[in-house]
Amino acid sequence: MIKTRPIALVAILFLGLASANLATAADLKVPADHPTIQAAVNAASDGDTIHIASGVYTNQVRITSKKLTLIGQPGAILRATKQMVTFVSPFPGVTYVGVQVMLIELSDVTLQGLTFEGERLAESFVGEGPLLGIFFSRSGGEVESCKFYGFRDSTLGPEDASPIWVRTFEDDDVTVRVAGCTFADSYGAIFLRGGPIRQNITAVIENNT
Repeated sequence: MIKTRPIALVAILFLGLASANLATAADLKVPADHPTIQAAVNAASDGDTIHIASGVYTNQVRITSKKLTLIGQPGAILRATKQMVTFVSPFPGVTYVGVQVMLIELSDVTLQGLTFEGERLAESFVGEGPLLGIFFSRSGGEVESCKFYGFRDSTLGPEDASPIWVRTFEDDDVTVRVAGCTFADSYGAIFLRGGPIRQNITAVIENNT
């Protein structure tokens, strides 16, 4: 009987730790629990899942130093507007400036079932950087079953725009997976740029149209 006590104690501790880990992951709902996606992001902790109801969302989203999952219900649209502001994303020795519907920096984020609409607004932000749907800045994650439309000028022109950008620095090692997504009416689709000396992005691009 004495010999079995340590085993039982270990089992109890293991179950306790597992329960604690499960308890830390929460489900947040937009707009039921939080009025905007950004408000839900601000309230979320690592491991949480944000569920986004059908509707049009025009507020930019910035995710910094978090591990999250964002799941869109059918009809959940993140739409660019002329009122969007420039986001500044610092890199060692340089500052990156751009206008993004969603900026993900120093994070690991999974996105599922969301639609991003650029509204052909690239020329509205001349001098403010490219118009982007998602910018993974020194970040990794997954983009699954999402749709991207209208990341371009209203008429074909010189301004830069793209649905997805991934940018890293020398010390970063990130993995990005884009799968089952639709890209249309945009300049390009996915842009990846690693460090100038070594390749530090592992990219899985599959089953997109």
